Amino acid sequence: MNRLLGLVLMLLMGSGCIARSTTATEVGVRVNKFTGVDPEVHPPGGTYFFIPFVTEWYTFPISTQALEMVASTTKGDRGERDDVEFKTRDGNDVALDITVLYRVDATKVVEIITRVARSPEELKEIVVRPLARAIPRDALNTLTSEEIYTSKKFQAAEAAKKKLNAALAPYGVLVEAVNLGDHRFHGEYQKAINDKKVFDQQVNTNRSAAENALREWQANLERTKGDVEQAIATEQGKARQATLEADAYYFSKQKAAEAILAEKEAQAKGVRKTREAMSGAGGRTRIKMKLAEALRGKRIIVVPSAAAGSVNINKLDINDLLNARVAQEAR
Repeated sequence: MNRLLGLVLMLLMGSGCIARSTTATEVGVRVNKFTGVDPEVHPPGGTYFFIPFVTEWYTFPISTQALEMVASTTKGDRGERDDVEFKTRDGNDVALDITVLYRVDATKVVEIITRVARSPEELKEIVVRPLARAIPRDALNTLTSEEIYTSKKFQAAEAAKKKLNAALAPYGVLVEAVNLGDHRFHGEYQKAINDKKVFDQQVNTNRSAAENALREWQANLERTKGDVEQAIATEQGKARQATLEADAYYFSKQKAAEAILAEKEAQAKGVRKTREAMSGAGGRTRIKMKLAEALRGKRIIVVPSAAAGSVNINKLDINDLLNARVAQEAR
């Protein structure tokens, strides 16, 4: 097969033909110097043979291309400051890095070569670049200085992408994205912004410190409340215990007093009953009997009473003695 291909190449070269090819990410178009642009678009990854001297060969990449317009001199397409400047709605000047991603519509390469440009570089410089700077600038002009720090900046980029597609589609260019990079305000305003950021950061730091102090104070307050409530509960428990103990002691003493009172009342009642029983004839008789029992077996001595010049013997009347004893017991 390789020998056959080599033979074909030798024959073509011998007949005066030239070879042209496309890479895996580009298409080619042949232009005849006499008849004009060939309407056939040659697909990627091929080798094609044409008659020399009357044929021109043009290729266009169909992969994604990047137009970088940035402030850095080591990046971008120009090797110099190339960022896009615009004015905000509130009058501040801003410079912004913008990268536009686009690709060539393979079906319109013939039309591009016929009406617009004969090379990718020419297409970028005379069509893509001017519109890629003007349309995003117009979209960003609608923002205020504060909105550049918000999602509205990316909404403006999306709006710019749609307008770029509408403007570049007739030229065979499709825009895939408008990416916004770093932005820079002019001198004094940028300094004011930086100072404000520092101030806001300090305010946030102070606010955080105050909030932390407040939270710590609240935590200490809650701990103190807990300690006080626990102490109160402990003392209340002790008070309740002391009250219960006092109530129990009082109750026991009350019952003891009631028992003593009942005992004494019973004794007094017994005494009253005895007294009542003893106050009658039967009581006196009983006393006499008790006296008689007490005197049983005892010697009775008669004590003489000496008077001047005489001897007097007193008689002891047992009955009188008993009567006197009964009367004494009855009192």
